[in-house]
Amino acid sequence: MRGARAWVVIGIVVAMAAVAAFLLRPRGAVIVTIANDSAQRLRWVAIEHPLGGERVDDIGLRVHRTLLFRVRGKSDITVRARFDDGREVALRRVHAEPGDRFRFAVRDTGIDVRIHP
Repeated sequence: MRGARAWVVIGIVVAMAAVAAFLLRPRGAVIVTIANDSAQRLRWVAIEHPLGGERVDDIGLRVHRTLLFRVRGKSDITVRARFDDGREVALRRVHAEPGDRFRFAVRDTGIDVRIHP
């Protein structure tokens, strides 16, 4: 009976350690460059990810901005941009992991993405 109890206790401790390791795993940075390749200014560009969101306001013509944010493990991010005339374009569900580098080019017709190794 004592041997069975010991194995149950060991199993519980191992399970708790696995959960703690999952919850406390390090968050890595994702680097994003946003480029305005459109014919007009951007009021804002927003990046939404599971841990929150980032927003850059007032991006001029042919201007780019670089953002760094943290994610835990594999995440999906969404990029939305609003032009001065009120139109909005979006790129949804881009897969991102810690250490990834992206370049999002906002054009009049949509958002293009390029992943840098």
